[in-house]
Amino acid sequence: MIKIFILFIVFSCMLGVGSLLVDERGYVLIQVAGWTWEASVIGFLFILLVLYCIYKIVFFILGSILGARKNLSHWRSQKKQKASLNGLQTAIEALFKGNWQRAEKYSLRYVKHSPIAKSHYLVAAEAARKLGHDDEANLYTLRAEENSSEQAKQQAMVKILVQEGKLDKAQRVAEQLYQDNHKDGANLLLLARIYQAQAAFEKLRDILPQVAKYSEISHSELEKIALNAWQPLFNHYAEQNDYKAIKTEYRRINKLLNDEQPATAMYLSALLAAGEPKPVDKHIKNMLSSEQHKNQQTINLIASLPINEPQPLIDWVEKKLQKDPSDHWLKAVLAVLASKAANWELAERAMSDCIEVMPTMENFTLLGDIQSHTGEIEKSRENYRLALDAKESREDKKLIELK
Repeated sequence: MIKIFILFIVFSCMLGVGSLLVDERGYVLIQVAGWTWEASVIGFLFILLVLYCIYKIVFFILGSILGARKNLSHWRSQKKQKASLNGLQTAIEALFKGNWQRAEKYSLRYVKHSPIAKSHYLVAAEAARKLGHDDEANLYTLRAEENSSEQAKQQAMVKILVQEGKLDKAQRVAEQLYQDNHKDGANLLLLARIYQAQAAFEKLRDILPQVAKYSEISHSELEKIALNAWQPLFNHYAEQNDYKAIKTEYRRINKLLNDEQPATAMYLSALLAAGEPKPVDKHIKNMLSSEQHKNQQTINLIASLPINEPQPLIDWVEKKLQKDPSDHWLKAVLAVLASKAANWELAERAMSDCIEVMPTMENFTLLGDIQSHTGEIEKSRENYRLALDAKESREDKKLIELK
């Protein structure tokens, strides 16, 4: 518009200069409905300029009048939106403090004007559920998904059915959603939890790899669900003394959990229950030969295993220590194995040497346990006290690191 206005002025100036140079007035003649208008070119252009300015002024005035209402509406909308977000913040704070009624009340304030209405309804649903108002909680959950896809609405329905204890119906709906989309992480996680609650372990084992791949499940929950799913299977194959099946299932769960100690402990316990101590000894030797497994978790794992014949492993560890007497980590393992063989003298000697370099809570506790079996009660109590001191020191270090 500015460019057109500038061109208009330039054109008018050119015409004016031209008429002066040729000494010719120039005129414009307009006849309309019996009326005759005559003006000079410069006067006509001036009139056009004045009319254009009047048009712009009128347009501006009308735009301001019409826009005032729109601006007022926008201002009121922004005010309500801000109030709704402030209400949501208050509701969340109340939720964390356990003030459920306040949380429900403020989460629903001006919810219709909020850009994140879903969050308001979810907070209200959680607050209502804490108050025991399950019907209202379910209603809020559905409202949270009313503008979402049909799949999201169905998932909300599954959650409601689970909360109401209607697991069979929830399972059917979730399985139908799974058939429609095998990669939906939210539905996979829902289905896994339903299978766990229903003790449908075979189905649970089948979908867990997809749950790990596509859902946002935490590693701790994945480990807990996986162990729960595979434990009955390991017990079954242990009763049948089926070594190959136990090994096959260990590969499956190990691939899922990436060589986690709890899965290994379950596998080795199943082998021992199946009467297969040799594969257990071999596995433990491989772990003890690896720098990766030289940690307290491995010692705890060995301590948890019901090893009935620990002497072959004791002999193997003693040979390793003859080659490297400074391996105090192996001395801790030797103390654990000697305790299983009720060789308390060897166990006490090995752990006493280990504690000189590794004064940990676990080692003091084990030495106290050993001495309680040998009748050294005062020494045992002292080591239990040192274990508590080591625990407090460890917790203090964690607090310092967090700060």
